[in-house]
Amino acid sequence: MLAFALMVTLGFAQKKDRTSAYNYLRSGKLNKAIEYIEKTITHEATMNEAKTWAYRGDIYLQIALTDNPEYKALSDNPLQIAYDSYKKAMALPDSKEFVADMMTNMNVVAESFFNKGVEGFNQKDYTASMNAFIMAADVKSEIGVVDTSALLNAVAAADQAVKPAESIKINQRLLEAGFKNPGSTGRNFYERRQCPRPTHARPGTSASDRLPTGEIFAGFHFPGGV
Repeated sequence: MLAFALMVTLGFAQKKDRTSAYNYLRSGKLNKAIEYIEKTITHEATMNEAKTWAYRGDIYLQIALTDNPEYKALSDNPLQIAYDSYKKAMALPDSKEFVADMMTNMNVVAESFFNKGVEGFNQKDYTASMNAFIMAADVKSEIGVVDTSALLNAVAAADQAVKPAESIKINQRLLEAGFKNPGSTGRNFYERRQCPRPTHARPGTSASDRLPTGEIFAGFHFPGGV
């Protein structure tokens, strides 16, 4: 009986930590938010709940987007962690109430990877550019969108990096998406326009609060089964 009471107490403590993480996120204290959310991802009371992973994704996405150097230093790869966290959340059975927010925020993750691809290409780090564009396409695929612009740019970066095997693989993805002549020209490079905004809207907010802003992006997007 004592052991059961202790388990219940620890479970409540982890849920309280998750709430604290969310509140710190809302107040912009990302160092505290990451401290508290990491406590919850390995405890059985919270590790299998979509809310835990959705909040974690939100926190790491904000770390990726912040201009504060102290917060930037909290993670070496926040976009990847945000993406992995959202994927984990979406795979859990209680994810429904968070899906709209997560899809919007995964779109932000994808656009951020795309911007990294642009930066890498401009800096002539073509391998990093290629990998970032591939990640942008992978994230978009996760939310049901074929991002041919990201894939075309990945081909261009692969060509510049002299990675023919990778170029062939990316071209195959374009062909499978219905893009008839992807080619391998090294010229298919596009600037991305305004990035959509992330959202922390919870259920009960208006639909417009969850929608991305900005112009239509360059390239062709074939909607999937979302």
